[in-house]
Amino acid sequence: MDLSKYTEVEGLLTRAKSLAEKFEMLPIFKLSLDKKAYAESKLKIIWVQQDKSVSDCSTSLLTNKNELSNKTKVWRALNTDSTEANKTGSSIQKETPVICISDLENQNPPVKRHPLEYYKKSKHLIVQILEALKPDVVIFGETYPFFESELKLNQMNRFGTCYATAKSGRIYINANHPNTRMSGQDYFEDFLKGYTAFKKQIDNSYPDALYKNDLEILKNKICDSLNQIEKIEASLLKTLHYERLVEIKPIKDNLEQALIDINKKPKQ
Repeated sequence: MDLSKYTEVEGLLTRAKSLAEKFEMLPIFKLSLDKKAYAESKLKIIWVQQDKSVSDCSTSLLTNKNELSNKTKVWRALNTDSTEANKTGSSIQKETPVICISDLENQNPPVKRHPLEYYKKSKHLIVQILEALKPDVVIFGETYPFFESELKLNQMNRFGTCYATAKSGRIYINANHPNTRMSGQDYFEDFLKGYTAFKKQIDNSYPDALYKNDLEILKNKICDSLNQIEKIEASLLKTLHYERLVEIKPIKDNLEQALIDINKKPKQ
């Protein structure tokens, strides 16, 4: 991925900072991102998890061995590329961005610090950041309910301890917090079941983006063919082979009509 594409993400983070200043609040979320490592990652995974505060989450990413172990196991389970197999946990952590959000659900009403408007606008920025980073997999660590209305995903299917679905070529997994104390085997094997099920679905699908790209390739080939016909016509005129011009005309007409049809706007 071209690192220049992260300009959009930086702009969204700047907007989040300005929003916090406007409401005179602490940030609701924080993005931990190593741009170069993420750009070079074969399988792009993002975690969205909640903690009591974003500062607690940032510290946890560096010090919590259970969390790092669980994330490493999940990454290894989903990433089947043989060249990636020997990466260390710290390398994997660099490749995997984390969006930490405050544990809003557990705040006591008297000390609740986030007005509804601030919360909604912050949440909208998080969704935009997810779109800008274009991950292959988004893993919600006890945070999916916060984003359910914005993302409008298909129904989640259960795979043991987690739930999964896919939309527009991207897999979404709703799971426990990565620091949850449970059988590590269950934790990453359930992720793998959900991921594998929807990866097969994606591999067998024909997304709109791919269809549009294929149409663009077809248009270019038709244009190349029309250019070639013009060269043939010029040569035929120069050598006075008028009868062959008659043979070429219907081919040219059909290609021009095909180009018109492709360029037509789809009916609403």
